[in-house]
Amino acid sequence: MDQANSYVLRTYTFRELLNRLFQVYGHNFVPFVVLSAAVQIPLTVANYLIQVRLRDPLLQLLNRFNISPDSAAVISPEVAMQMLSPMLEILLVVVGAYIVSAFIQTVLVSGPLVYVTSENELGHPATLGNAFAVLGSRAGTLIGQMSLYYTLLLLLTVLLTLILFACGLGFGLLVYVATTVGAFLVPVAMLERGGVMHGLMRAWALCKTRLWPVLGLILIVLFISFVVSATLDAVETAYAPPNSEPIIRIILETIISILLMPVLPVGFTLLYYDARVRSEGLDSALKRARLTNPAASLADVSPPPPGPFMRNEDLLNLAIITMATFVLALLYLGVTFLLSGGSAGMVGRF
Repeated sequence: MDQANSYVLRTYTFRELLNRLFQVYGHNFVPFVVLSAAVQIPLTVANYLIQVRLRDPLLQLLNRFNISPDSAAVISPEVAMQMLSPMLEILLVVVGAYIVSAFIQTVLVSGPLVYVTSENELGHPATLGNAFAVLGSRAGTLIGQMSLYYTLLLLLTVLLTLILFACGLGFGLLVYVATTVGAFLVPVAMLERGGVMHGLMRAWALCKTRLWPVLGLILIVLFISFVVSATLDAVETAYAPPNSEPIIRIILETIISILLMPVLPVGFTLLYYDARVRSEGLDSALKRARLTNPAASLADVSPPPPGPFMRNEDLLNLAIITMATFVLALLYLGVTFLLSGGSAGMVGRF
């Protein structure tokens, strides 16, 4: 039987999802890692140079007000107001660099990886060359959706800041919106037809149906990153000379980042298919489409009409995430407070 016609779209348990994820990753390990390295290494160098460039203005600002990064002195409201404008300028540069990096990684890494994973899931061999050819026709939609996505998150952040993040509960809302809109944004942009706003609504509707596996995958990646960072912190504290440039650490973190970078795009693509099979019967719909058009692709299968913006189970998930995020934030602050030696260490840490 022809491989292209022998695909089987299916749903996954979380364990099966991880197995399939690393199967796809392992099968495409060399091209995936080479692409990740080709993008991540220049971005790491650029971000490091930006940090070095910002270090002197930041130290000059602290010295101007006789503030030491390691001191436990409490900054007065008058000094804080005088520091606000220059600190915002530095923060804007940092946030701007992060957003530019995220755009580049999403377009040049996530986009091609999503396409290759999708073709693998459909039983088709695919190369990065094929992926970049498709990316050329979908880049405008993807960039437009990413721009709208970050604008939405920025507006939500500003709104929550004005109400003091709802006494900590606003962090959960931000996590919920960032996850449900962002996780399937690239698969929708690369694999479906539709405009910018349509793509955001499709990503939102689909991710809500598989929210917990998506969050589970994100937490696994964050946990691995946390363990690596904590290990490097311990080694650096024990062996690195004082005030030395952390070049070795940056290199090791970059290697880990390169290896982890394909995990989420591949996993989100598999969960995107899983969501469409569960909620839309994609497997049957695609087979019917290929009865009349053997070359029919995923984009030729029209999605069903959108359902309610928020169902009862979505509101319950939002409440759970909001409370869980609030509790985790309190635990993090408490552990940081204890490990840093109380209030003096806490202020010195920041």
